[in-house]
This record gives sequence, structure tokens and C-alpha cells, in this order.
Amino acid sequence: MPRSLRKGPYTSEKLLKKIEGLKSDAKNVIKTWCRTMRYKGIRPTVRGTAMNAVDHPHGGGEGKTPIGLKYPKTPWGKIARGVKTRRREWTDKFIIQRRKKK
Repeated sequence: MPRSLRKGPYTSEKLLKKIEGLKSDAKNVIKTWCRTMRYKGIRPTVRGTAMNAVDHPHGGGEGKTPIGLKYPKTPWGKIARGVKTRRREWTDKFIIQRRKKK
């Protein structure tokens, strides 16, 4: 039976034969699920270098080209490694009294 006609988890014929051969107490949950990550809603991860220049700062170029930037960047243009990219939150207004130094 083709995969397109089946519903639910995909189990191969070999695996079914293995399960039938096991004793009843050894039959724990043995399941294989085709495209598990997609069913969880996780989409495939595409490298930035494989994209076009419009889609990612690392994209574009002829063949396997280097990044061509000083630092690796995220798809949104922020520096990707080693630099803090978030603004510092000032919490002075919440501090009533500082700890006493020893």
C-alpha cells in the first residue's frame, strides 16, 4: 500500500515482523513515525549561505563563497556570535536600598 493512502504512523513491514517475533512482555512501545519533526511543526533548517542575498546576509555569490562580512550575522542583520545584542535593562528604579558591602 502506498504511503499516500495510509494514515497515522508509518511502520515498515520489517519492523512489524520483528514486533510479531517478540514475546508479549517484551513488546514495549516500538514505533517509527515518518517525518516526525514536520508533524511536530518544526520546519527544516536552511543554512544562510544556501540562501539568496535578498534573504540572508550570508547568501548569494558564485559557488561556495565565504560570508564576506567582518562578523557572522543573523537573517535580520544583528551580529550572531560573541556580542550582546539586547539593550540593558536599568533596574535602579526598583531598588529601594542597596546591600551593605562587607
